Amino acid sequence: MTETISGYEEEFETTIKRDKSVKDMVKRGTPYDMDEEDIQAARSESFDQDVFLSEEEWERPQGAFGDDAGPS
Repeated sequence: MTETISGYEEEFETTIKRDKSVKDMVKRGTPYDMDEEDIQAARSESFDQDVFLSEEEWERPQGAFGDDAGPS
């Protein structure tokens, strides 16, 4: 995906973010620890795992709604 967006940035001679290319943003990013099963689910075109809800308080997964992201 990064290569596709980077190609568009080069083709149109502009970046998605005014002062940084998508490749620069990727280099500055922080990868989160993830289980291989979760990575495969994220990359899949369909989600075929069981979905269940708990009555206990839910905790956001690692990386969800970082310090400067999420609902406002």
